[in-house]
Order: sequence, then C-alpha cells, then structure tokens
Amino acid sequence: MNKKIVGVLATVIIIGSALAGWLVYRNQQTVPNSLINQGYQTFDARQSDNTMVNHLGISVVLFLSKNSATINGFQPVGKKVI
Repeated sequence: MNKKIVGVLATVIIIGSALAGWLVYRNQQTVPNSLINQGYQTFDARQSDNTMVNHLGISVVLFLSKNSATINGFQPVGKKVI
C-alpha cells in the first residue's frame, strides 16, 4: 500500500511540474527582437548565376514569430521545356 501511495504522489508531482512549466514558459519570447515577424526565403532553386546558388534543390521559407518558427519547403513551379 505504501509503494502505491508513493507512486501516485510521484506521478502527481511530475504532472504538476510539467503543467507549471508549460504555464510559465508558454508565452516567453524565444526569438531576438530584431527577428520577430520576419520571413526569409532561399533563392530560387532554378537560378543559375554563380553567386547565388541554392544547393538545397527546393525553395525554403522560414517565418519567425515571438515564440515559434515555421519552416516550409516546396518545389518551385517551373515552365516545361518542349
């Protein structure tokens, strides 16, 4: 019986700590002020000049907000050569 109470108490403490951490840190700023609400995009993957080459092969967009970042990768739409 004693081990069961200790196990339940430990579980409650762990869940309570996780919930408290989530409540404290859920809206904390994780991005520098100069980068908030900024978007960045790689150069077109089809671009062929020597100075700006995208070695990823796809276009990548990075958007930064106050406490999160979103990365989207997509294949650029190109004209078909007949």
